[in-house]
Amino acid sequence: MKSSRPLVRPILYLPNLSDYRDRANLFGHVIRCAGSEGVLVTSRLDVDPTELGLEDINIIFAPPRWRFPGRSMFGASRTVGALLQDGDFNVVHDTFGHLLPLMFRKGKYPNTVFTSSLYILAEWDLRRWIWPRHHLGFLRHHNLRPLVTRTLTQRLQARLADAIVVQAPGLIDRFVEITGVDRSRVEWISNTVIAPDIPPVRPRPREGPITLLSVGGFAVGKGADKVLSLLARARDIGLDLRLKVLGGVGPPDGNHLMERVENENLQDVFTVDSRVPADRVGEWYASADWLFHVSEYDGSPRVVLEALARGLPVIGSRHPGIQVIDPDDDFIMYADPWNPDAVLDEIIRTRSDPAEYNRRANIGREFILENFSSRAVAPHYIDLYSRLLSVREGHV
Repeated sequence: MKSSRPLVRPILYLPNLSDYRDRANLFGHVIRCAGSEGVLVTSRLDVDPTELGLEDINIIFAPPRWRFPGRSMFGASRTVGALLQDGDFNVVHDTFGHLLPLMFRKGKYPNTVFTSSLYILAEWDLRRWIWPRHHLGFLRHHNLRPLVTRTLTQRLQARLADAIVVQAPGLIDRFVEITGVDRSRVEWISNTVIAPDIPPVRPRPREGPITLLSVGGFAVGKGADKVLSLLARARDIGLDLRLKVLGGVGPPDGNHLMERVENENLQDVFTVDSRVPADRVGEWYASADWLFHVSEYDGSPRVVLEALARGLPVIGSRHPGIQVIDPDDDFIMYADPWNPDAVLDEIIRTRSDPAEYNRRANIGREFILENFSSRAVAPHYIDLYSRLLSVREGHV
């Protein structure tokens, strides 16, 4: 029986570069860590690779094959399939089920392992998340139809792949329960941030308004209803609390949420910017006192990692993808079970104690940079690929 670890030669796929900057940077480190030939494939070359630290990485554009919704799946699968036929690659890693057409033909490549990453918990669970809230309404809702399509696509992908990566250990059991996938095929590897891009911590003033920041789409599943209750309660007690939303008011809750803002007269403390250039996102983090992300369904929210890495403390939930970041309650303010008065009390207490605020900021920043950088996480992917290849090639 062989004992040496096989050489990893990966093909890694991303739908685009602009929306997956951290993951593109991570995959660059994975290819370098493999120490062999590797390729990053994308359906949209919409960022200069040098901005992502990928100047030495082979990036291939996968053009859509036909003009219809979902066409990128077929273009990407065709491109990756050609690479497998012409090159000596032995790992294919997909995201969000975009390589599903290729997965159906994976039997043509017996020496290759196929893995995939799935992130958003709600998209795994039609029965308990989508159906109770919308029933057949999703067929008429142009924002929900793609979500349901992605759900079905990713469920198929989960059954076909040799391994599925989720981004928090507490999500493994939930993923297995929802999808029926064998637990042995589900792997936890954490999310990442691009460490060199992160500015140092700055001190916050003790006076003036307190600003909360919501990033990545304002939706009920990410605590939008709770933070509106917090704003209303703060107004009742005379606290100048404000909210900035970066990423727009997301479907399918947008109309309901904006009606609430108007009915409760919160317009003066509520700011929305649906699209901010990547080079200005740092300004939004710098302008806030806390990130508010009380999530029900994320995988491992990248925005939480970004905020902590920038020295912005987080008000979060004990959702598995968040609690794994701070299991000992050292720097995240956990806001469940939900109690607006308790959250406001802690915000006020921390505002009056700069040392405590800075302690949270600095501990959180140091922990994220040490454990959630691309350089720290990349070896975990190589270890997963090596284990899968060892079983496939008879090394163990």
